[in-house]
Amino acid sequence: DDQIISHKLTEPLKKELENLKNKIQQKMTQKASIIRSKVELENLLDWVNLNNNYLQSKKFKNNYSQQLWELKNQFLIAKLMLKAALIRKESRGAHYRKNFPVKKSKWAQKYILFNRDRREGKIDVIK
Repeated sequence: DDQIISHKLTEPLKKELENLKNKIQQKMTQKASIIRSKVELENLLDWVNLNNNYLQSKKFKNNYSQQLWELKNQFLIAKLMLKAALIRKESRGAHYRKNFPVKKSKWAQKYILFNRDRREGKIDVIK
């Protein structure tokens, strides 16, 4: 019955989620840390979206394990970080954009906030 809520993952699923956790940590460190490029950020965002959709699939529909929720949250945070990095078309602080090497005054004292519309599931960007 697919209405039963499971708090436990099978050992193969635990290993699969652990591998995904290691991959996202590695990819974010390699492509979204100090030195960034548009292409690498976009490719990583595509990968994050693909795997985030997988984590939302029927395979995990009624599973509420801590490991799964933590990984879903990691993918959400990665998605928001990547979107923000793509929106900010400049180098600022410790973050260097290969395709935008100069700090831009229009971004001084500005923040990127994400506003989620729970009814539609959209995320709006407020600069």
